[in-house]
Amino acid sequence: MDNPYAEHGTKVVFIGFGGYHYDRVLAYQFLTVGHIYTVDKTVADRWHSDVFLIEALGIPFNSVLFSEIIQGSKKDRDHPLTYCDNFGILYMKTCIGVTKMTFAELLIKFPDEKSVVDHYVIIRYGEKVVCNHCGSTRVYQKHDRIKVFDCNDCHNTFSPFKGTIFEKSSTDLRKWMYAIHMFLNGKKGISGYQLQREIGVTYKTAWRILQQIHIAMGSTEPDSFVDTIIEIDETYVGGKPRKKNEDGNNQDKINKRGRGTKKTPVVGVIDRENKKIYAKVAMLNKDGQQLTGKQLLEILRKVCEIGSKNVVMTDEFKGYNMLDKENILHLSVDHQKMFSDGFIHTNNIESFWATLKRGGYGIYQHVSVKYLQRYVNEFCFRYNNRNTDMLDIVLKQAMF
Repeated sequence: MDNPYAEHGTKVVFIGFGGYHYDRVLAYQFLTVGHIYTVDKTVADRWHSDVFLIEALGIPFNSVLFSEIIQGSKKDRDHPLTYCDNFGILYMKTCIGVTKMTFAELLIKFPDEKSVVDHYVIIRYGEKVVCNHCGSTRVYQKHDRIKVFDCNDCHNTFSPFKGTIFEKSSTDLRKWMYAIHMFLNGKKGISGYQLQREIGVTYKTAWRILQQIHIAMGSTEPDSFVDTIIEIDETYVGGKPRKKNEDGNNQDKINKRGRGTKKTPVVGVIDRENKKIYAKVAMLNKDGQQLTGKQLLEILRKVCEIGSKNVVMTDEFKGYNMLDKENILHLSVDHQKMFSDGFIHTNNIESFWATLKRGGYGIYQHVSVKYLQRYVNEFCFRYNNRNTDMLDIVLKQAMF
């Protein structure tokens, strides 16, 4: 920090570099790169200064690992050395872009399996571990079984991984962390065979790890889109259209692209201003129909309150005509004539579809309808949290 005498309540960003190796190792155990913390007090002498944080009371951190936040105004928004978040807080742009943990940082943060256990315990329970059976805080960790805790009140043993994606897994937790790290850093995901080669497990284990990570990614409800511009569109996921065989025995005589195809439709809703997305696989209704007006409206209602001050933009698909019957400001663009009419377009959601399909063509090759929603959730999660430390978010959502 530029000011080694930062007062109580000062906001700082953990930038994660500088100082000695020991300073960084200590900080990585409790803090996340790019996150904002609050100063409790600072202690400084002529050669060294430590900062104590409210979020980690009693632990001294080297002050050079932090960048002090400056409260700014609108006129500072375009300053080249500052970044303005949604709360009007300004800090150096050098802090942005390091929020994703590198592989080197991962090795420092998790040198052994016990460090993974300790990190997850803090994420799940906070400062005090609570017994899963009686709720007591009088618990202690077994020395010979680091994944197991004993309770002094009810005398039961319990695991902090009970009811999580890590339950009933004998795979080293460091391999789990490495798998999550690779999975999140790959824009289009990672295949089970590649993960098998990277962490040295069987394909069955690698596939299960990826599916468990998928479950964690889709375990939360979508955010609500309020007073914003919303784009809604649909795409079709499946194999590319095949040409008819020369012998004429191809059973798929109607080889269509887009609407009318036999592929599985996916409907996406994106908040253009906040860059958040929600996507849902559109299955057949009880009448055997897909993408009806009622289905599209139901998906929209998951993230948008009908009657709010949202503006909904679509293409010319007739299923969206249902929106005109609701209390919704609905604007559409005819893609047969143009891709955009001023600010009326669906380019943001179209861009997301491109990334989703590149993952299907290049990484996963084939995805069954049974698991398709999990893969859609994966790309939504990565898009919605692309500017954050996604590792800790996945761990927080790891409970079923």
